[in-house]
Amino acid sequence: MSGNMTAEDGDILHQRQPDQKTCVSACIAMALGKPIEEVIEEFHGEYMARCCRASEYLSKKGMLCREIAMVDNTLMKGCMYILCVPSLNHQGGFHVVLGDTRDGDVTVYDPQKGNEGKKYYSRTGSEDDLAVMCKYFIIEVEILGYHDKPAEKKDDG
Repeated sequence: MSGNMTAEDGDILHQRQPDQKTCVSACIAMALGKPIEEVIEEFHGEYMARCCRASEYLSKKGMLCREIAMVDNTLMKGCMYILCVPSLNHQGGFHVVLGDTRDGDVTVYDPQKGNEGKKYYSRTGSEDDLAVMCKYFIIEVEILGYHDKPAEKKDDG
């Protein structure tokens, strides 16, 4: 996948999950601007074995983030979020999507979008017959930015 966009760039390149168990890896790949194959190779096995959490992997990659695990439909502006939602495609299951509020509005990136015949979450649910409005979620991880991003210089004048 070329033209990777990172949180630092301000744009997110939507990526699809290649199977039913890689939604967390896909959301992390979107947040980091990395190819999903790279994240799956580095993270997915340990995540499925419960040896590494999403927040740990993001921190290792230089992202400042914190686990929240909170039911709250209020997303603060200026962050990205890994959100746990009810699965639209597997009854009784869970799914994760990436929420982005860095431009002031909420944008929802669902790694199921574009997978043939799969329903997916969006901000409004009006894109097509498979889109569903994302109303209820649990905030799992709040992503604040990069650890090593230089501080802004203040003008002394």
